[in-house]
Amino acid sequence: MPTCVLVGELDTAHDPHLREGPRLNAREGDTRLLRGENWIEAMRSEAGKYGLHTEFHFEVLPHVAHSFRDAMELGGMGPATFRFLFGPPPA
Repeated sequence: MPTCVLVGELDTAHDPHLREGPRLNAREGDTRLLRGENWIEAMRSEAGKYGLHTEFHFEVLPHVAHSFRDAMELGGMGPATFRFLFGPPPA
């Protein structure tokens, strides 16, 4: 199944909702930005072991941290989602 992960370029804060710990951070990354990128790479690696050629797309949204509203209004999350699902809009 094609998968897309979109993360704000400023999503690097260590807020109370981010699960953390030395082992977790070492394995997954210490920010949501790194965790998103690492998760995509791990999925690509696992898919490769099974000979699968699934699309795993990772995109960094500019100018936003961990805010849905900012991701939609400033980071282009809506258009990025539709480009992933349907390709570029017709000319």
